[in-house]
Amino acid sequence: MVKRNIVNEINAYRDSGIVAFKHQIYTYSGKLCSVEDPPSMEDILVSLGRVARFSGNTIWDFNVFAHSVHVAYILWRLGFDHLILQGLVHDATECMFGDIPTPFKNKATRELEKYAASNIFRSQGYNFESTDPLVSYADRISLVMEARLLLQGDAWKNILRSVEITQKDVDLIETHCLDKLVGYCENYKNLFRPKKLIYKNTIELIHKLKSLTAHHGDAFQDYMEHTFGVSVSRGS
Repeated sequence: MVKRNIVNEINAYRDSGIVAFKHQIYTYSGKLCSVEDPPSMEDILVSLGRVARFSGNTIWDFNVFAHSVHVAYILWRLGFDHLILQGLVHDATECMFGDIPTPFKNKATRELEKYAASNIFRSQGYNFESTDPLVSYADRISLVMEARLLLQGDAWKNILRSVEITQKDVDLIETHCLDKLVGYCENYKNLFRPKKLIYKNTIELIHKLKSLTAHHGDAFQDYMEHTFGVSVSRGS
């Protein structure tokens, strides 16, 4: 293994006169990306698999990639198969901005996220540029359910009061989503600490969902079974 002299490399970079552009970041693959020049799907998924939900204030590890699968699962469970792809990528911008806690978001951050999302979706060739209200609804349900599972005390009750869903909404599908998903999957930690094969399978699913005109639900069910060893059905 060749030993690198980092100090010399930094000095050589300085002497070259190259100046890094503002408002850009380097991704997992080493590509320099920006809001106008979005990352690849692989870079997005790897990053989301390392971004903690709730700013890391959870009783065990849970990342934005796992959350995205959860939202897609809720949409599938409710029969909104045509929105599964949106569920998987609805937080794609967090590969650049991180998971900003909702209480700290404002009009400016929301507009920036919306603009970045439209550029990511367009660059990936999706037939949508914004998130469907039903995806936002599933996202809110997942927020309450994840808070109930992952946060200490009664934090989830305060979150439930702050979002536009009812306890009935949560109760309706609670036993069919995250809690039961974890129970089904003996190796569930693979979902929370994704490996390369999981990213590969997810990218393949995304490409498949993008090209399909029907049977989105079947593709997602196969993905869950082959990727996580989770055997699920809508009535389970």
